[in-house]
Amino acid sequence: MLGLDTTSSVRLLIEDDAAQTRRARKLVDTAIAEEETVLFHFRVARDGMVLRSRYEVPPETILGLFRAALRSAGTSVRGRGCSGGGTFQLAG
Repeated sequence: MLGLDTTSSVRLLIEDDAAQTRRARKLVDTAIAEEETVLFHFRVARDGMVLRSRYEVPPETILGLFRAALRSAGTSVRGRGCSGGGTFQLAG
């Protein structure tokens, strides 16, 4: 199982550092190829704030990114109460 934190998840979405993005993408691609579970931990409020304030991503785009993650094939979502967070599980 591969678990990605906020920094790695945002890195994959933003692709602002080519070398780090390649490393993160390779980890995810390898895990999926080996049929491992990949967990992306998103805290919607915090991650949305990081995307908006640090990277100036428009709110509509942020919403689209989260919607796309929810619609991905093989995705399941586990929430964590009212914390605004959830874990997106991508099955290989």
